[in-house]
Amino acid sequence: FRKMDPRETDRLINSELGSPSRTDSIGGEFPIGAWNTASSLPRLRSLDTFRGLALTVMVFVNYGGGKYWFFKHQSWNGLTIADLVFPWFVFIMGTSVSLSLSAMLRRGCSKWQLLGKVLWRSLLLFLIGLIVINPNYCLGPLSLDNLRIPGVLQRLACTYFVVATLELFFAKPAPENSTLTSYPALQDILPYWPQWLFMLALEGLWLCLTFFLSVPGCPKGYLGPGGIGSFGNFPNCTGGAAAYIDHLLLGGKHIYQHPSSNVLYHTTVPFDPEGILGTINSVLMAFLGLQGGKILLFYKDQHKQIILRFCVWSIIMVSYKYCLVYTIFINSFKLFVVFWQIWLKRNEYFLSYNKLNFSSLKDHT
Repeated sequence: FRKMDPRETDRLINSELGSPSRTDSIGGEFPIGAWNTASSLPRLRSLDTFRGLALTVMVFVNYGGGKYWFFKHQSWNGLTIADLVFPWFVFIMGTSVSLSLSAMLRRGCSKWQLLGKVLWRSLLLFLIGLIVINPNYCLGPLSLDNLRIPGVLQRLACTYFVVATLELFFAKPAPENSTLTSYPALQDILPYWPQWLFMLALEGLWLCLTFFLSVPGCPKGYLGPGGIGSFGNFPNCTGGAAAYIDHLLLGGKHIYQHPSSNVLYHTTVPFDPEGILGTINSVLMAFLGLQGGKILLFYKDQHKQIILRFCVWSIIMVSYKYCLVYTIFINSFKLFVVFWQIWLKRNEYFLSYNKLNFSSLKDHT
């Protein structure tokens, strides 16, 4: 990549999650004078600080975390500090997309031009992810027979493409001194109702696939780790519908062969925590970050309004998470098992996991 275009590659790697500047762009050609304008305006310090915190935790976790248990990823159920890093980054990416695209559209950039840049960045990030998680390229050409396709950067690339494209299609630059709707209190939501309908449909698809897809040899809605979990009744059902979709579309040799559930649950089936089905909830997390960016844009310099809306969204997300938990409990009559299974599940990037992470990062923002 560096031989092709060193500047473009550096810009991609250094800002793969978007720029926190209110006026920065996603790359590409600017109108005349745009570079000078972007470089002279201040960055959004709160987002920079949040990103720095996430990076600090990530580095600490990757280097062992001092052997503390809360700096280690959970093998299946539960949540630790280490499990917060990825959703934080996804949220930051969504917020940055909102800020950067809004600025570029106000400067008169073409949506089709920006869409081309979004597609190019997504493809590059996806390819870089393939190289990073398949290190055997050092020994020769990559073996396509055992190439792992899903990964962290790949999920970020797919999430970025979906959210940025959605924003481009329905984006309306935030006005300086007026509102886009007759309801000023909802000016950051109502004008973007097509985006919300799309996300509701996407989450409806996730819920239907997760709980109603027939998986051979497994009960519908199985959320467990397989192996010796569930008293060993479903040893080959690791991940349920999420794993089944990955095996069906990608093949067992192209997903992660050594999931974290191996040690505790003695599983033998490959399972990828960055699989296809979980990417839907990653898109939702980025979309919530996108909504956070709209709050910052529409209520610029109105700090009380920004804090109020962040608090309201946090309460809504936590309440929805508890409603999801207890609704499933009432329908299944399995208090402890269902409560714990859908409570917090990082490996499958669960909806309730999204809600709790969203509420926690709102406090940081």
